[in-house]
Amino acid sequence: MAPAVEKAAEENSHFFKIKLHLSLCSSYVKLWGVFKNLGVGKMTIVIQVLLPWIYGHLLEYGIHKYILHNNKKFNRIFKRHFGTHHRISRKNDMYDENYIDPFSIGARFELIGLSFLLIIHLPFVFFYPYFFTMLVVSASIYYIAHRTAHINVEWGKKWLPWHAAHHMGKNQHLNWGVRLPIIDLLFGTYKLQRQVVENE
Repeated sequence: MAPAVEKAAEENSHFFKIKLHLSLCSSYVKLWGVFKNLGVGKMTIVIQVLLPWIYGHLLEYGIHKYILHNNKKFNRIFKRHFGTHHRISRKNDMYDENYIDPFSIGARFELIGLSFLLIIHLPFVFFYPYFFTMLVVSASIYYIAHRTAHINVEWGKKWLPWHAAHHMGKNQHLNWGVRLPIIDLLFGTYKLQRQVVENE
């Protein structure tokens, strides 16, 4: 197959996976049917379900780009994330043994960060309970998908190719989204790059 045709086929495959993820995520909208008998307006629930889903992707993008990869302002966090997780993943073709035990020193960092984010959003429980519930669901999906991608490398490369490109591509400062590259597509930071063949 010619390189141009092969590249086009690969890009179409990646966009199919994105569309599949989006169609699965659109099932969140159908949740309003479950809650319609609770006396709460349908649109309120739909908004409380969709808004945190989008907000979660924005948080994922922003924290990853502006905190975890920011050597100047967040040096200790940068060293923990980039110096440990990226180094191990890049050396082992995406595999990171720290994720085998989620409570190991290497993996605890991410669990603590997610817990902190949920705690600071805790007041939403009292005013917008579905919003907070969806934040918990989003954080859980993020953690499961990210952990699985670094334990089951083939699964990660197949279902999260943008995240594989983030770790294994020449430029590790692209493709900030883990679950979906929605925000990367909006901000022009989505790029499926050729992976580095040799371990660094």
